[in-house]
Amino acid sequence: MKENNPAVIQTQIGTYILVLQATSACQCHVGKLGQCAIAQGYYLYVGSAFGKGGVFARISHHRRLSARPHWHIDYLRLQLPLIAIWYSHDTQRREHQWASILSGSKTMHIGLPHFGASDCTCCSHLFFSETLPSFSTFQQAVMQVYPTHAPIWQSIESETETC
Repeated sequence: MKENNPAVIQTQIGTYILVLQATSACQCHVGKLGQCAIAQGYYLYVGSAFGKGGVFARISHHRRLSARPHWHIDYLRLQLPLIAIWYSHDTQRREHQWASILSGSKTMHIGLPHFGASDCTCCSHLFFSETLPSFSTFQQAVMQVYPTHAPIWQSIESETETC
């Protein structure tokens, strides 16, 4: 893992995006959503970490492959490697704001309807792009809309492909 910033992922609360890559099209069983078609490209999952251990604990969970998947993302992680994490230790809940920014992007589309959004009114918390999304473009979009937002960082991951 290579950190793109002077800080490291902390145990503080915050919001994060998992950037996953599908190197080829595949099928994936996602809990109650059932069998889902995964297209070749990049998937961004928006999540929050406001419980014990904060962002560090949640990211640690997502870096491992779950033997007993619980969340939608746990199922998808069994198929797709994690290539980057975008995160912030902002004390304000930003998950829905980040999802809104991604849904308004011209290069992003809903990855799977209702994915990760069973407890809110968002269409989805999973977004898809055929090309690698730009961290700096996302970072700038967030700061433009929310100028008091805490810094957003990127961690580059190195996993082998699965799908």
